[in-house]
Amino acid sequence: MSRLLRDRQGNISLEFALVLPILLALLAGIIDFGHAYWVKHVLSAGVREGARVGSRYPASNPHLDLVKNKVREYVLGGGVDTTNLTVTAEVVTTTGPNGWNDKRIEVTASLPFKFLMVPNAVAGLISDPEDPENPTIPSETTLTATAKMLYERLGDEPEE
Repeated sequence: MSRLLRDRQGNISLEFALVLPILLALLAGIIDFGHAYWVKHVLSAGVREGARVGSRYPASNPHLDLVKNKVREYVLGGGVDTTNLTVTAEVVTTTGPNGWNDKRIEVTASLPFKFLMVPNAVAGLISDPEDPENPTIPSETTLTATAKMLYERLGDEPEE
C-alpha cells in the first residue's frame, strides 16, 4: 500500500512539473493584457476629458493647446508614462442639409505600448526558423483613443 502511495506522489509531482509552465505563461498573459487594457482605459478617459474641456471653449488654437495639455495631465495622473504620447485636437465643422453648421472637437491620443512578458517568452516558440529576428507575435502595439464632442456654447470663456 505504501508503494502505491509513493507512486501516486511521483505522478502528482510529474503532472505539476508539466502543468506549471503553462499556468505561469497563462498568468503572465493575463497580467500583460490586463495592463494593456488599463492603459487603454486611461487613454480613453483622458481624451474624453480633453474633449469635454475643449467643448466649452471657442474653437481657437490656444484652446486646442489647453485640450492637449489636459489630456497629458489626465493620462499622467492615471499613472501612465506620457513620454511618447501623441495628442491631436482639431475642430470639425459639419454642414447639414438645411444649411446649419455644427462644430465639434475631435481629440485623438496614441501611445506605443510594449508587452512585457508574453511575446518575448512565446516568440521563440512560434517564430519562423528561417527568420528568428522577426517574431510572429508582435511585442509592441499602438494604443489609440478618440473622443468627439459638440461645442456647448460659442462664447469666449466657459461658464463657471
